[in-house]
Amino acid sequence: MRPLDMSRIGNESTAPRRSASASCGFTLIELLVTLAVLGIVMTLAAPSLSDFVKSNRLKTTAFDLLVSLNYARSEAIKRNADATVTPAVSGWSGGWSVQAAGQTFKIFEAPGSIQINPLADGAAWAGPVTFKRNGRPAGFNSLFFTVRLSDGGDDRFVRCVLLDFGGAVTIREDANHDGDCANG
Repeated sequence: MRPLDMSRIGNESTAPRRSASASCGFTLIELLVTLAVLGIVMTLAAPSLSDFVKSNRLKTTAFDLLVSLNYARSEAIKRNADATVTPAVSGWSGGWSVQAAGQTFKIFEAPGSIQINPLADGAAWAGPVTFKRNGRPAGFNSLFFTVRLSDGGDDRFVRCVLLDFGGAVTIREDANHDGDCANG
């Protein structure tokens, strides 16, 4: 065993020293550069985030309408009685409710920035959608609900809910972005 060298104890010259320039933090310049880069990235991402929100609003509204129509159809079959999807007093853009056998089962409120325009066999449709006991809708052969933004200027995000004669409900996207799902 080696003896302990007492001459080195307490000698500060052998202890590791930290220089004044080596600190544990960020400089003001580093923080400002980071904030500038973050600002540039956010500026570039903001328009696509806005488009994402618009698209999701329309998808959600179209899906809610699809669910409501399917629910009313299943209630008509299950209860062996007519079931309706009735627009709100302000029209389809204000929301709708599902009713069967004198009871209201669900009420949906459409977002304020969404416009819903139904066309039955090519003509405007303002009334309720009634499903007969066999699950088929009454009063038309096909019904298109065009779901778009209220400002009407942007047809990139139009969704259409199609209800056919047999009662099947599907959602279509306006593939050619002309505001009409019937032609692509």
